[in-house]
Amino acid sequence: MENTSKPYLSLLKSETAQGTALGSLAKVCKKVVAGTGTLFGGKSSDVFYTLWRLFPQKMVKSGFEYSSLMEWNETYGNIERMYYHDGEVTSNKASRGSQGTLDKTKVVPGISPYVFTQFLMDTTINVRLKDVWPNPVELINVPTILVEMSEEQKQAYEHMKESFEKAIE
Repeated sequence: MENTSKPYLSLLKSETAQGTALGSLAKVCKKVVAGTGTLFGGKSSDVFYTLWRLFPQKMVKSGFEYSSLMEWNETYGNIERMYYHDGEVTSNKASRGSQGTLDKTKVVPGISPYVFTQFLMDTTINVRLKDVWPNPVELINVPTILVEMSEEQKQAYEHMKESFEKAIE
């Protein structure tokens, strides 16, 4: 196959059958045009599999494996680590357990600008909507009209609000 074009690239970013199909197409095509309005969803992991599918050579050259998503996040994203200690010390000295310490790791929003310079700058064209659509539909400011709730709606709303507040406590 000579060329392929894939719109909505951001929908193919994770480990899905569609994303795998994108990788297979990219492997056999000489040129791939992949378009998206939103490449990043706020986290570095959002672009990891897309880069693997489109530029596996770059990923390998940078020292990443297909299975090294956490390493990618540690290098180009933000990781939040929480440590908990229950105050008790385990008496089992033969065990190398955590003695009540628990480590939780979570990927949080954030992405390094180095992702763009190292992986995308030489392969990406950035365009604005007005670059490709010179006469877009004019935005019209439509005012919000507030409507009073009926007595029945107020009661249902208060009941729902109280339920949420109890659940949060």
